[in-house]
Amino acid sequence: MIDINDVTALDDECGPVSDDDLLAEIALGLRSYTRAHDVLARFDGRLFTALLPHTQHTDAMGYAHKIVNDVESTIFSDPNFPSKAVASCGVVTCQNGSATNADRFLGEAMQTLFQALGQSELRVAGRDLSA
Repeated sequence: MIDINDVTALDDECGPVSDDDLLAEIALGLRSYTRAHDVLARFDGRLFTALLPHTQHTDAMGYAHKIVNDVESTIFSDPNFPSKAVASCGVVTCQNGSATNADRFLGEAMQTLFQALGQSELRVAGRDLSA
């Protein structure tokens, strides 16, 4: 789960970029990290979800760190509304079908995202359900 939060305007007179423009630009950036068989989707509001089949936990955590760093270092390009944002990621992995069902897997991902949101620096939390 990927949460885009803390959107701030770099020019107080103009205000921040619209959510739709910001999320579209972030989605284009996220696509550069995904493989052909990965699934990237807007989940709700400023939430995205990425399903990364056949990905080890350490690789999924690396994917999340790339996203957080990329979003944080980007000034979103609308020249009338220059903005910055922060991303937080909750990573849940399982191997060989060890997650009992999709609802449990999604619930674990949301709980892990909440843990990441509570962190002041790293903003990435992960859990491997295979263990």
